[in-house]
This record gives sequence, structure tokens and C-alpha cells, in this order.
Amino acid sequence: MSKIKSILNTFVYVTTAVVFATAVYIKIFWKNSDLSVDILWEILSVSLFCSFGNLFYINKHNDFKDSWSKKQLVIRTVLHYFYINLIVIGFGIFYEWFYWYRIDMMLAILVMILVIFATIWFVNLQRDKRLAIQLNQKIREYYTKE
Repeated sequence: MSKIKSILNTFVYVTTAVVFATAVYIKIFWKNSDLSVDILWEILSVSLFCSFGNLFYINKHNDFKDSWSKKQLVIRTVLHYFYINLIVIGFGIFYEWFYWYRIDMMLAILVMILVIFATIWFVNLQRDKRLAIQLNQKIREYYTKE
């Protein structure tokens, strides 16, 4: 999958998950608030920057996940996770979504980040497995025709 397509695909996943998480978060912590349309632009900007985290998975040859060791993949995934935390918490403080000194808000954000990250990571893993199976099947079909 091309870099741009991968980033856009992840952007859609992240935006969808963040909208749901935001609805839950607002219901818990900001019950009686009136929100402006700015929240939509804020969600889109955070989702876009989070989607750029896919660039952690590009190797020096500009390919995704090509001949990596498990250790390399784990290191890149951990770095990606910390990058996501930095983006969400940084923008969240800037946009005043939460207060850094409120432990309950910070814990809720950290749990939501973990759940969203793990869910999207798993969905992408399953998509990549399906794609690999399809490609291998096409290769087998190609060579059996000859």
C-alpha cells in the first residue's frame, strides 16, 4: 500500500475512533458544555498528525515493513505509541480538552489512547494479513497458469 494511501486509511480509522472517544469523554468530564464547531477542526487536526505516525513503519528503502525483525517492529511500534501520546496530550492541552493536573482526565485520555491505538493496530494487522493472503494466492494462480 502506498504511503499516502496508508496515511489516509489510518486517518479515517483514527478520526472515527476519536469521534466516539470524544463523545464518551465529553459525556463524562464536560457534561454541561456547549461546544463550538472548532472541536471538529481540532479532531481532524489531531487525527491527521496521528496518521503521520505511519511513517515510523517506513524503512530506509521507502518500503513498509519489508524484511524487518520482530525487534525492529516492536521498537517502531513503541515509538509510534509514544508519538501518538505526545500528539494527543500536546494538542489536548493546547486545545484545552483537559487539564494536565487532573489525574482523572489524564488517566481517561491515556486509556482512550491505548484502546484506540491497539484497536487500529489490530485492524491494520488483520488487513495486512488478508492482503498478503490475496497476493500469495494471485502469485500461485499466476505460476500454475504457466
